[in-house]
Amino acid sequence: MTFQPQVDNLDLGAIGFVYLYPTGSSNIGPQGIIGELNVGIILKKEYRGEGYAKQALTTVLDYAFKTLSCHRIQALVVDN
Repeated sequence: MTFQPQVDNLDLGAIGFVYLYPTGSSNIGPQGIIGELNVGIILKKEYRGEGYAKQALTTVLDYAFKTLSCHRIQALVVDN
C-alpha cells in the first residue's frame, strides 16, 4: 500500500504539517534511546519553495536527535 497525500484541498488553518512517528521496527533501548523514526511534511502548494519545509524539518530533526536521542530517521519523499 502506498500513501499518496492529497494536499490540494487541505484546509488546516495552517500551511501544512510535519509528522514524526516510530517505524515498525523501532525499539526503545535500555536508556530510553529510540531506534528509528519516520518523518514527513506536507505543505500547501502555494507555500512550497519558500524555505518553510527546511525550517520545520530542521526543528523536528533537532528535537528527535537531541531530545529523544533517536538513532536514525527515515523519510519518504513524494512530489505531488
